[in-house]
Amino acid sequence: MLVAGCGTVSGSDATASPTTVTSAFVGPWGEPDPPAPSLTIEGDGTFSGNDGCNSLTGRGSVVDRAFVFGEMASTRKACVDVDAWLAQAHHATVDGDTLTVLSADETVLGALERP
Repeated sequence: MLVAGCGTVSGSDATASPTTVTSAFVGPWGEPDPPAPSLTIEGDGTFSGNDGCNSLTGRGSVVDRAFVFGEMASTRKACVDVDAWLAQAHHATVDGDTLTVLSADETVLGALERP
């Protein structure tokens, strides 16, 4: 899947299918204005956001108390001084009002707070 002709597809090895996502994950995360990263997760598992430069969208599912990002489409702008860690997301966990985003090898990529 390409977004606006300038995108790419990446994703986890998990197969994401339409599902009801645990309410702990649903809603906006992060700051809504770039260059701060932001993410919104919907109850059906769809997500959209911005890594501070590029827009991203996709669908995920909840597996063992983690939101697992499925295939992700993203624009591919070249941005100076932006750490595009959100586009590398594999899964995320919630603790209170903090969404911690991790890679497939469990490395913490970053965290987003509820606004």
